[in-house]
Amino acid sequence: MELRDWYRPRDLLPGRAESLIGAADSLADTTDRIMTETGLAALTPLDH
Repeated sequence: MELRDWYRPRDLLPGRAESLIGAADSLADTTDRIMTETGLAALTPLDH
């Protein structure tokens, strides 16, 4: 079975458990968004 056989655009899970990352979104914007939405942006970096 090919991916295109079952792919449905914007077929998100209910309850806002997912969000879309658009093709026009930059890597920096996407990374910032993920860090903010997951709470990782508020954490202090570890010093190795």
